[in-house]
Amino acid sequence: MPNTELVYIADRESDIYELLAQERAAGVDLLIRAVRNRKTTTGERLWEKAALWPLHDGGCRSLEVGARPKRPARVAEVQLRWGTVELAAPRRPDRNLPDVCLRVVWVSEPDAPAGAEPLEWMLLTSLPIEDINAAWQIVGYYRQRWQIERFSHVLKQGCRVEALQLQTRQRLEAAVATYLIVAYRIMHLQGIAKSQPDASALLVLSRQECDTLGQITTPPLTAESMILRQAAHRIARLGGYTARASDGPPGPKTLWLGWQRLADFIAARNIFGGSTCVES
Repeated sequence: MPNTELVYIADRESDIYELLAQERAAGVDLLIRAVRNRKTTTGERLWEKAALWPLHDGGCRSLEVGARPKRPARVAEVQLRWGTVELAAPRRPDRNLPDVCLRVVWVSEPDAPAGAEPLEWMLLTSLPIEDINAAWQIVGYYRQRWQIERFSHVLKQGCRVEALQLQTRQRLEAAVATYLIVAYRIMHLQGIAKSQPDASALLVLSRQECDTLGQITTPPLTAESMILRQAAHRIARLGGYTARASDGPPGPKTLWLGWQRLADFIAARNIFGGSTCVES
């Protein structure tokens, strides 16, 4: 991929000095959330160094904080400071490590609501930062980490890629490549059904998929009349989603299982003709 910029984005468990100092190929960069208050070559610690940087114009923004277990969604008023540091190499008994120069973006929430954990991200990156807009772009990159986590979750829990028992690398790579397409389609359907629930299902599904889905689920629908919210729920119902009032939106596992069943129905219709079947 010669024209593609690759960015390795990871959370605090990847704050490993060997990873930060590792030589990387051209076009491959790091974006790691720091957890260790590392020493710099000028003697200060990372957090103390970042606290000395000025708060530039445009350095304050509102960020949406998503809901988590025991933590409701909210809007955080944060401030951003950025600069460059040279981290001092730690001692290793078996080798000498080089000092490493990285850009730092520090996002903090000085006035968090009572009872809420303040938002704080100390981001280390090899990407260039020339102004405040580029610094906020780094924050935007990091915020995509949750999408990466969801993608991995779909691969593991929905497609069960870790349960594959293939014996050669070539077969494993072919299977994973196929599952990557499946995982993308599931995430695409989840995302667009949430952002554009009333859009036509034909934006995501093929006409054959819409026609078959509209016939094997109740009440019957044509491809032209089916919207994305309906399509996502109907596919998930084929995979065991109960669609009760207390249930959340369909998850990746029920969508994956439902899409498998839909593919089976399409294959059967292609073999035996287009007779209408209705879900029980």
